[in-house]
Amino acid sequence: GYFTMVLQNALGYIVSLSIVFFVFNLLPVYPLDGFRVVDSFATKRGKVYYFLRNYGIYVLYALFALSIIADFTGYYQIDIFGNFMRLVVGLIEKPITAFWGLFF
Repeated sequence: GYFTMVLQNALGYIVSLSIVFFVFNLLPVYPLDGFRVVDSFATKRGKVYYFLRNYGIYVLYALFALSIIADFTGYYQIDIFGNFMRLVVGLIEKPITAFWGLFF
């Protein structure tokens, strides 16, 4: 009935939000865990590594600022962060929701 539908929608929203946080946390920028993964596997540390290590938080700020500007202006081609997140989350979410559909 109605309660089952509300529960399904709430759990689906929680799963989607968890996937978004998972993908966001894997970005290879210094304050996030993705950088720590790259750091553990990288044997050579070049200019890009040190740039992301020193200025990674500013890269995140710039991506967030572009996303906010795109929301206000409606010019979504500059929303690099949002477009990337929609693409990756969409690819990850499809198999999970298909698997979820087997049970509910």
